[in-house]
Amino acid sequence: MLQIFLEPLKKLFVDFVHQNLNTGKRSVGWKDVEEKNIVMIARSFLKLCRYYYLIPHLLNIEQLQEFMEQTLPPVTNGEMEFYSKNTLIKAFDEDKNYQTTRVDPMKDRSGEECEPGLHFNEFMFILGIIAHHCVH
Repeated sequence: MLQIFLEPLKKLFVDFVHQNLNTGKRSVGWKDVEEKNIVMIARSFLKLCRYYYLIPHLLNIEQLQEFMEQTLPPVTNGEMEFYSKNTLIKAFDEDKNYQTTRVDPMKDRSGEECEPGLHFNEFMFILGIIAHHCVH
């Protein structure tokens, strides 16, 4: 049964990784995701939620940030700062043209990525959390 949904979810994931969002075409495929361990950064997932009207129809941005933090607890100082400064909420408020703006991974002064990123299994997990939230 899950196999019916797996391929469309893989396609959705690949479509919304920042490398593909930024170019407007598929420059990264599923094989790349698997081999290079490519993640979907938090703001790319936010764009997906906006494109498909999960926000504001099923949940609000504060709930999304909460679900993101539950799924991807902060590991680095940069990720702790990402959540403590409500960066996802600010991105939502400031990105008025979310259909066309670019998203590149946020980096701290040392060049380390500080934005949480969803692996495919975490992507499916957070979609499950959102679905569960909507049912209850």
